[in-house]
Amino acid sequence: MDKQETYSRVLGALSGVAIGDAFGMPCEMWSQRRIRRTYGYIDKLYPGNPENEISAGLQAGEVTDDTVFTLIVSHLLIEHKGGIDPELFVEKIRQWAGSDSKSKNVLGPSTKRALQEIDAGRPIEYAGRMGESNGASMRILPVGIAQDYRNLPELVENVRRICLPTHNTNQAISGASAVAAAVSYAVRCGNSFEEMLDVAVEAAALGSEQGFDLCGPSIGKRIRIAQKIALNARDEETFFQDVYDIVGTGLPTVQTVPAVFAAVLFAKGDPTACAKLAANLGGDTDTIGAISCGITGAYSGIERFDHAILDQVIQVNHLDLESVAKQLTELYCL
Repeated sequence: MDKQETYSRVLGALSGVAIGDAFGMPCEMWSQRRIRRTYGYIDKLYPGNPENEISAGLQAGEVTDDTVFTLIVSHLLIEHKGGIDPELFVEKIRQWAGSDSKSKNVLGPSTKRALQEIDAGRPIEYAGRMGESNGASMRILPVGIAQDYRNLPELVENVRRICLPTHNTNQAISGASAVAAAVSYAVRCGNSFEEMLDVAVEAAALGSEQGFDLCGPSIGKRIRIAQKIALNARDEETFFQDVYDIVGTGLPTVQTVPAVFAAVLFAKGDPTACAKLAANLGGDTDTIGAISCGITGAYSGIERFDHAILDQVIQVNHLDLESVAKQLTELYCL
């Protein structure tokens, strides 16, 4: 692999998470109807909406826990040369939750519940037994950078370890495995959307065999449904409506991850277009945006971004994505 291209894709992945998160933040968990009524069409960075109890008070371009957790996992991997210690991960979550006031509003339900279980003395592997929301998928991108998709069993095992304390279920691990595999393929200079989805679906199947067994549909098969919607949509409005009505855009992993892949495909490799798509889909817009733009950024590289938008997000949040990307590239991708 060419070192500069690989670095571009790793930086693109991290940058995509941040801009997708920031675009989706104002209208997080709002319906499509409410977004249309309030904004018309979201095509720029807005501050948190005062009527949104999750995002109220946040600046235009400010990120949420999606970006924060992605960077927590990134630093965990850098500090420990790829080793994933679930207990140390929990400690890092606690440190952030105790120091950042916005954590009260944006910390996900599965993570909150798992921390309460651990505080009550439950074993760490038991605390995440009900975690089926998208929190595992939103933070898993760095594991995809670190792990080679050509060894999917090892990749899925590392996904399982990061999921263990908060999302130790077949649904969450399956979805997170699909995302990690897609990112791994993309940062290792893959150039076929079709092949990337094949890798993601295979990883989802392996991930579905891990964790506590919750009933639910196949994430791999739902990704295929999302793929058909993205490829067959006659226009953007049809795309929005079909993803919202058929795939779903809510908190459960079985909705979020297929919606992510629909956005990735419909955006055709453009991270900024992907961020706008995700923001207008409705539902968990910041998380769908963070994951889909992370994958798209990994696929297309940093050169494809609108750098005025990216610079605003970096400045508002005081992010040093270049340093993190360089360290991840040197450790895992060369």
